[in-house]
Amino acid sequence: EGCFEFQNIASIGNQTFYSCDKLTSVSFNGTNLNIGASAFYDCNALTSVSFECYELNIGRYAFEYCKSLTCVSFECTNLDIGSSAFNDCDSLTSISINCNASIGSQAFYDCDNLESAIISVGVDSIYSKAFANCPKLEKVTIYNKNCEIAETAISIYSTIYGYSGSTAETFANTYGYNFVSYLRNWCLA
Repeated sequence: EGCFEFQNIASIGNQTFYSCDKLTSVSFNGTNLNIGASAFYDCNALTSVSFECYELNIGRYAFEYCKSLTCVSFECTNLDIGSSAFNDCDSLTSISINCNASIGSQAFYDCDNLESAIISVGVDSIYSKAFANCPKLEKVTIYNKNCEIAETAISIYSTIYGYSGSTAETFANTYGYNFVSYLRNWCLA
C-alpha cells in the first residue's frame, strides 16, 4: 500500500496524485518520462522518489509541498527539473544530481533541512533561487567548471565548493559567498 513502481510509461499527467495522502514511495524506470505540473503536489506521506530513465522532464510544482520527502534519486542521462519542482520539501536533507541537467528556478527553494547539494559536471545551468532560502544548506559542490549560475540561485548560508578558475568561484567571489577550492582539473573530464 502506498508504493508505486512505474515501468516504461511516457508521462504522468498534471495533478494526477495531487494531495494524495496514502502515497509513500514512487519509482520510475523507463526511457523517456514527462511528469506533469503538480503531479505529486502536497503528497504529505511521500518519503522517497527514484528515477531510472534516459530522458526525464519534471514539470513545475511536481513534488512541491511533499513535506515528508527525504530521498530523491536521479539516475538519468538527461534531466530537466522545472521551476518549484521540489519547493518546500522540508524533510529533504541532501540532493545529488548526476546527469546532464538544468535546474529550474526555485526547484529546491525553501527546503528547510537541505544540508548539501552535489551538482555533477553534466549540470549546465542553475536558475534563479534554485537552492535559495534553505537555511541549513551549508555545502554546494559544483563540478561543471562552466556551469551558469543565476545571481540568486544559492542560499546565502552556503559555502561553494569547486575549483579555481571555475564559474562557481566567480559566482562566490562576485556575490560574497565562501569558496573552497579542492577540486582539480584532472578529475573533471
